[in-house]
Amino acid sequence: MHARTRHIIIGLFSIAIVGSLIAYAATGAYPYSHSRDPAIEQANTHSGLSDLFGNADPADAPPPPAVKSVNAIGLFPSGPSGIEAISVASISGPSLAVIVFMLWLGHREKKRAVAANPTAAPEPHLNS
Repeated sequence: MHARTRHIIIGLFSIAIVGSLIAYAATGAYPYSHSRDPAIEQANTHSGLSDLFGNADPADAPPPPAVKSVNAIGLFPSGPSGIEAISVASISGPSLAVIVFMLWLGHREKKRAVAANPTAAPEPHLNS
């Protein structure tokens, strides 16, 4: 595999890791992934409460507090499938494994090149 291909793959998977961390921070930094629950969303609407408390004066009773129902990417998945399975760990773990594998392939190819021609000068680095 060419070095350029390896670098592109490493770059793309690095972007996936950084993107999952940004999504984690942007959605509230929860430890586990969450998805919106339709039952909670329906309970948060205050349209049918007057029927439940017909004898009570609505001015005396404050509305119940809303329960938080969010879509959030957590550090770890909270379910085996669906949106709950998407998390920083489920994105970054395989991405990190691919990056390590690509780095290992590059190191192995460099060792083979040195073993094939030990008297050759080392490749110049871009920084020098």
